[in-house]
Formats: sequence, structure tokens, C-alpha cells
Amino acid sequence: MGTYSLMGAKYASPQTNAASRLLQHLFGSFIRDPLRGLLDSYSLPIYQLNQSTLIELFPDNKPTFALATATVNAACANPTPIPPPDES
Repeated sequence: MGTYSLMGAKYASPQTNAASRLLQHLFGSFIRDPLRGLLDSYSLPIYQLNQSTLIELFPDNKPTFALATATVNAACANPTPIPPPDES
């Protein structure tokens, strides 16, 4: 998110720059208005329980986003349970 150039010039590709800008703008929109910022700036849906509101960042390794497919949303609706820690 803007610090890739500190790691050397080979990391500062146009695609990396665009991805960094996209993340900065997405986070900035959310921070300025957590309820409607992403809706107003990017037409992203407001989270609603049991609705398809998940997005996929960088589909096909491109600096963009898309609404997640029904398959991805279904996997998130029924995640694999995390086992409780072993207390022994």
C-alpha cells in the first residue's frame, strides 16, 4: 500500500502502482464513511447478512475488483469450522 518502492525498483511496476492506488482508494472510501463509502464511491453493496456482498480483489491478477461469484459466496456461507484450541 504505497511502500513497494522501498523494496527496490523492480517492485514498482505499473500494475503494482495501480493495485496500490486501488487499495488506498478503497480503504480511504471506507474510512471516510464506513456505512456508505464503498457504495457511493464504487457501487459496492452494503454488507447484509445472507446476501451476496463479497467482492474479489484483483481477479485474474489485475488491479480491479468484482462481485464474487455464487460459488465463492456459498463457500463463505458455510466455512470449515475452526477447532477449539487444545487445552491440555
